[in-house]
Amino acid sequence: MAKKKPTLTRKAIAASKEFKWFTASAKKWAFRTGVDALFMIQIRPCRPCDMPIELKDSMAVTMWSSNDTEAAIYFNMQQLKGRSKEVIEQTARHEIMHLVTTPLWNEVLRLVGNKGEVYERLHEVHEGLIDRLAYLFGYLVEPN
Repeated sequence: MAKKKPTLTRKAIAASKEFKWFTASAKKWAFRTGVDALFMIQIRPCRPCDMPIELKDSMAVTMWSSNDTEAAIYFNMQQLKGRSKEVIEQTARHEIMHLVTTPLWNEVLRLVGNKGEVYERLHEVHEGLIDRLAYLFGYLVEPN
């Protein structure tokens, strides 16, 4: 009989070095971009079962309130465990850039909704833009 893999608790995830790196990076980049003045940001440890089904393979997910004053960043331990500090920092920067572009994304949602071919294409382009912004911002602020 196969042994059942132990499931990490949120408490164990929060105590991990990866979560601590992610939290420190997210706070640092929230300050550097100024989004910490716009949003009350919570960083939450989670397991894949805590994530929306379509996002369970994501390393992290950012969600914000309808009044754009509160945000939560969900850290997916299953995807980030064992990753380098650099990958974790890039992921944190990526999630913070979602908050930087919140006004733009809210306008997209207002104009096209959150379903359909146009939405899917705009989402893909937006994610690519977020990746580039996160990388470039990190390079410009902390060049190697």
